[in-house]
Amino acid sequence: MPSKIVLPEVGSKVWIEVKEGGDIQSYTSRVEDIKGDRIVLAAPMYKGTLVKITSGKVNVRFVHKDALYVFETDVLEQRAMPIPSLIVRVPKEVKREQRREYVRVPWLIMAKFLVLNDDEINVPYKDYPKLWEEKLFDIFDGVIKDISGGGIRFNVSMNWVKQYDIKVGKYMLVRFSLEYDLLGNHYEREFIQKIKIVRDIPILSKLNAEFGATFVDIPDRDRDFIIKAVLQRQRELIKKGVL
Repeated sequence: MPSKIVLPEVGSKVWIEVKEGGDIQSYTSRVEDIKGDRIVLAAPMYKGTLVKITSGKVNVRFVHKDALYVFETDVLEQRAMPIPSLIVRVPKEVKREQRREYVRVPWLIMAKFLVLNDDEINVPYKDYPKLWEEKLFDIFDGVIKDISGGGIRFNVSMNWVKQYDIKVGKYMLVRFSLEYDLLGNHYEREFIQKIKIVRDIPILSKLNAEFGATFVDIPDRDRDFIIKAVLQRQRELIKKGVL
């Protein structure tokens, strides 16, 4: 086994990326075992069906100590019995990338915002829609400029900034939609998420203001959806030569 490289731990979650035609498909998996020069991964599944990997090489991404790592490896074997598994070779090189929730891409997304009062900051996730409906007259429009699994950069009118005293430290709800495609299926979801403004971003316009914010108390299922959409967006921009 190559020395001095970071490998995913047995039992940890990984993402298997497979190039299919001109597209890259990503599947969630888990490390079952590491023996010698082989890594045994749980076979990727899609809607309860075993995914047959026809490519001779795959990329494997994993998180270790708050950093994202990726390596390219050879597919050695795929087993259906007794336990569905994908066996790949231990890589000679592992690259460190950004922490996965901080992979950020430019993406203009129309959004709506609601500034939270001090007594509303701790409202539970399940009550976001109710609070949103109760305060319809305090909701205003804005634009998300970029997004990651960790937060957003957004732009709003200075009129709203002055009216609602929007500044670093403020908590808000943001409502927006995201979509992505996987294996010929289209997925779309609308989100209402709590955010906290962490930075004021200087811009030239005197009519608008721009802020950076982090998601607060975001459920894992919501973060995972956002990350999948962001990674697909990233791949699209790379293909276009934008990134």
